[in-house]
Amino acid sequence: MDVGTAIRAKKSEVVTVSADDSIQALARTLTDNQVGAVPVVDAGGGIVGMISERDLVRGLASSGAEIVDLSVRDLMTADVVACKASDSLSDIKEMMTEGRFRHMPVIEEGELIGIVAIRDVMEHMVEETGA
Repeated sequence: MDVGTAIRAKKSEVVTVSADDSIQALARTLTDNQVGAVPVVDAGGGIVGMISERDLVRGLASSGAEIVDLSVRDLMTADVVACKASDSLSDIKEMMTEGRFRHMPVIEEGELIGIVAIRDVMEHMVEETGA
């Protein structure tokens, strides 16, 4: 199965944040949308980073209460690994495992079309194997 099939099955809107957003706004976005990570986009919608709950925890560990004074830019991962809708889920699983990340933006023709999470990958692989 490919990534495009997996993200179409989710039928969900891609939630994003800006690098200038506050950490509190980020936490609210993650909570309100019940997601663990979101792409960070510029004014034109281009991806400039990814930020996750794990990044928040690391920021809290290093900055303590001062985390409230930080912006998304201060905690995001700027070196983003993305995939295409035509990529196979098994290839994506390997990339996520090797890179130790759980969320990957899906880009087609320079446009963000979705997010694939390790949960999506595993659910579809279980369906395929009938396990």
